[in-house]
Amino acid sequence: MECKVCGSKWVANKYHKLCAKHNAERLREDKVSRGDVDEYGMSIKTKAMIEDDEKLYEKAFSLSNHRCEECGVELNTIFRYSDGRVINRSRYAHRFPKSTYPRLRHEVWNIVNLCLPCHQKYDFGDAKSMRIYKESLILKESYGEK
Repeated sequence: MECKVCGSKWVANKYHKLCAKHNAERLREDKVSRGDVDEYGMSIKTKAMIEDDEKLYEKAFSLSNHRCEECGVELNTIFRYSDGRVINRSRYAHRFPKSTYPRLRHEVWNIVNLCLPCHQKYDFGDAKSMRIYKESLILKESYGEK
């Protein structure tokens, strides 16, 4: 069997007689026509979540003194590039991870402004030794989280 579009012998979808490349194009077109993805293939749900994240980051940015809440280093004082993209998403850490506490994802009190080294330490290093970790435990108790 050959791909009905390009003639390739490597057919990924026998029903539609398409190679992997052309089958992926078919699937993307189906998702676009259903409204599941935009014209670039990004999920509409994902796009909405990113927009909600950016609104939260902008609110956290406006409330910030533009210093790392752990070490005090100065952070950027400009929120967006001229093309509208958020300049430094890595500055916004979640006290309670989005994966574990999805309902707290868009709570501004759950955001901590950190420089990149402190954010890395908080997410992948020794968070328990950090001051903001101890503050997070107090917040966790006051919001009834376990």
